[in-house]
Amino acid sequence: MKSTILVVALGALLSTGIAHALTVAYTTEGPMMRDARLASFVGPQIGGPIAALADLDKGGKHRLAVRLNSKYFSEDKSFLYLVEFDVQQRVTDRDGGNVLFATLAKWYSWGTVPSEAELRKNIAELIASKVNNWTPE
Repeated sequence: MKSTILVVALGALLSTGIAHALTVAYTTEGPMMRDARLASFVGPQIGGPIAALADLDKGGKHRLAVRLNSKYFSEDKSFLYLVEFDVQQRVTDRDGGNVLFATLAKWYSWGTVPSEAELRKNIAELIASKVNNWTPE
């Protein structure tokens, strides 16, 4: 019985370390990493204080917008890319009642890379050094 409780408790602890409630919106344009691939790569890496923000569907006011634009250059066989991470806060227009998102923090990386593997490395560095270190006010 003790081992069963321990396994359940350990499973609960491990699952809470990986899961996050933050709403993340992914947008891609160009030949590198479509929305689903970008989401499966970025999602598990989001951590720190930003991951604790409540989901918009559960009363939260913030979301993380991730955009990746890329273009292939056949001359030098490389990809030009721009990746952006925006922490946005939901606001409602008093007059019209429209829901808008105001940017609170923004980080980006751009350049040329020879492959998706190099792009993934650059995105992971940006997440670790900037995104996961942001703290809400």
